[in-house]
Amino acid sequence: MSQKPSNNKNNTLEPLTGRNAEEHDYERSSEVERQILACLSLSETEIVAKAKLENKEENGYLQEEALVYLIKKSRKEQNPGLYNDLAQMLVDRCHKRLIYRHRNIDSEAKDDAYANVILNLFEEICAKDKKGDFLQVRFWVTFDRMAIDVFRTYSRKQSKDRVNLHPDSFIGADETGESEDLWETAVPLIDQNIPDNRRGSSAEMEGLKKDAYQVLKEPIRTIFLLHHYEGWPIGSIDPDEWTLSKQYKVSEKTIGNWLRKAEKDLQEWRGDHHE
Repeated sequence: MSQKPSNNKNNTLEPLTGRNAEEHDYERSSEVERQILACLSLSETEIVAKAKLENKEENGYLQEEALVYLIKKSRKEQNPGLYNDLAQMLVDRCHKRLIYRHRNIDSEAKDDAYANVILNLFEEICAKDKKGDFLQVRFWVTFDRMAIDVFRTYSRKQSKDRVNLHPDSFIGADETGESEDLWETAVPLIDQNIPDNRRGSSAEMEGLKKDAYQVLKEPIRTIFLLHHYEGWPIGSIDPDEWTLSKQYKVSEKTIGNWLRKAEKDLQEWRGDHHE
């Protein structure tokens, strides 16, 4: 990496032009603006060194919102070296979160889903209009929206694929070679027994997911999977936490009603097919 100063013509931040639903201009936090301004007179090597810091409490740490600004700026200034270095660091920060969000997508589709989210992310970062401005305001809120949009796309595709193949939920135990005990030991669909990372075997989790794909319709199917498998809350007092209510733009009561309907439909379907 070159030691030359970054190609800055001045130390003035470019304003955000996007607006929220109330027609108020987006605003970066004062901390993000401070971090960006501190980088504008640094060399590329010094900027990259700051971007590499992983401890949020460490002096010089750059939040994701600040990284987005610097990535956008380096591309505008046609500085591919700095752009590529900062872009890779942002991708590295997103990696674990994205793997967690998409852990229930079929293994053969995970790479495609991962690539689609990253592609969408950088399309917004590099957009010449105001499209990607909110990434400099609430990065993780925007990123989670992108991840769930891709999850929903692949979830629908998985559902269609499983219906078009041979859903073994409609095949007798003698035809599948499975023990009839498997049907008798299926996890009952009541709230306290819905499996998560700490409860229920992987076979039980997969069985319940398979049933959800068979029985539930959108958007209830995705809401059910997000809540019980991804850990998405129905609502939250934290304004920055992304919830099912925010994602679907309905009340928490509505989400609760949809989840109860999903559980009722699955109970009835399991009773008919898993006896």
